[in-house]
Amino acid sequence: MGLSNSKSSNFNKLHIVTFNATSNISNYNDNIITNFINNFKDKNVIITLQGIDDINFDINFNKFYSSELKLAILTNLDIIASKEIKFSQNYHNINTNIYGFQMLETKFKKINLNIYNTELIPDISEEFNTTEIRQNQVYELLKFICENKRDKKFHLITGCFYDTKKFKEMVSLSDINNIITNLKTNSQDNYIFIYSENLINNLNRLNEYLKKYFNIHVIKQNIYNLGINEHCPFETILSIENLKN
Repeated sequence: MGLSNSKSSNFNKLHIVTFNATSNISNYNDNIITNFINNFKDKNVIITLQGIDDINFDINFNKFYSSELKLAILTNLDIIASKEIKFSQNYHNINTNIYGFQMLETKFKKINLNIYNTELIPDISEEFNTTEIRQNQVYELLKFICENKRDKKFHLITGCFYDTKKFKEMVSLSDINNIITNLKTNSQDNYIFIYSENLINNLNRLNEYLKKYFNIHVIKQNIYNLGINEHCPFETILSIENLKN
């Protein structure tokens, strides 16, 4: 099911892109997202999307779409396995959306990777403690990872978290730079986290830590303004040699 599009110059590079694509449905917006995604067709890429009502993009990627959760993962890597999980808590008293996460298993340079795509509940109403709800959602996600963890597996968690708080159980790659993905609130909504048994205490030396313990180097981070909503796609480019678990 995999596609072989990578050029030799990008062999060691992995592009991780996450984007809250929530917007008014229109052919115009779909074309913008399609053109943006197709810019990565010659790269090793994993793109996670949130707020997707349908997936009609004209793209030559492997697709994993969850219609109930409105989540999608697109990649030109092989899909080994995929699963969608709904959070156990019922949120119908707040809104009608269904929340959960996608898990996609793939490989990059013989490295086992699990990608998790999620959208946590936003601050909808002051009547509800959505910060606590988000923390419970993250706990449920991490519990799933730990209970299903196998040896020599590396975990990347992406998605829309609606919170500037750093979840201490995960390491945000945006701690390397100042990232703003929401132009309306001038804050970060979309994150790319790593999670493993080895946790870091000194985030000021994050890049050094990643290279030393995981042979990962964060080459570059990009923000793209597509002009279709207040959210911006967030890209992290990784150079990966070999992961040590």
